[in-house]
Amino acid sequence: MEPIPNAYFLISPAPAWGWFFAQLLIAAFVFWGEGTDRFHLAYSKFRSKAGGISTRAGMLIIYGLPLLVVLLGYNAVQRPDTPYHIVLFLALAIHFGKRCLEVIFVHRYSRPMGIPTALLIAVLYSHVAMAAHVGQNIEVSRLMGDSLPLLPLILGGLIFLAGQAGNLYHHLLLRNLRRPGESGYVIPRGGLFGAVTAPHYLFEIIAWIGYAVMARNLGLWGITFIIAGYLAGRAKQTREWYLKSVPGYPEERKALIPGVW
Repeated sequence: MEPIPNAYFLISPAPAWGWFFAQLLIAAFVFWGEGTDRFHLAYSKFRSKAGGISTRAGMLIIYGLPLLVVLLGYNAVQRPDTPYHIVLFLALAIHFGKRCLEVIFVHRYSRPMGIPTALLIAVLYSHVAMAAHVGQNIEVSRLMGDSLPLLPLILGGLIFLAGQAGNLYHHLLLRNLRRPGESGYVIPRGGLFGAVTAPHYLFEIIAWIGYAVMARNLGLWGITFIIAGYLAGRAKQTREWYLKSVPGYPEERKALIPGVW
């Protein structure tokens, strides 16, 4: 398969624009659901019921299952070894692998997680991993991967790494807010926490944008919008939760984007 002329942006010869616009509607819906408190995935501070499993175990399921899909998917197609295929495989493996390591060594949890919530999110992230596998390793042949321009791969890779680094940094700041065994919530400090409520969400969105720039796949751009819609809505609701639940929380602190929103 020969690359199409606009391979800097999209590499599918027949982009599924109808499905992409459906993904944008899904992104708007999940933003509305999370941002208006009409729908919440029940974990962390939005977990209202007792029982379930430990959040650490639930998060390992959530990120471990898609990591397995990434590893199996890449090795199921005779391991295409063009720069395009290798970098995108490593990016997804780094993303989900990093999250698994953070669950084990960084995050501190104070509430259980519902089993249905853990399974639902694990299935959704596994769908993301499978969609990436199809879009990168099956739709893009080795011959096509060899002939693709490298600039989007380099630019997207830098954006992806910046997002991952910023996400990890702010996760470490959250970890240091409480000592082991403490369960109360305090006002986050340091980094971009002085400007926004959820800088870790902002940097995760940045990482997914970098991934989409590298992939040049319309469906993965749609997935990036869905993830961004979900995280933006959750950031909005998280800010409102802090304002109601944590005395002295700064009202001028935005939800996600410094100085804007």
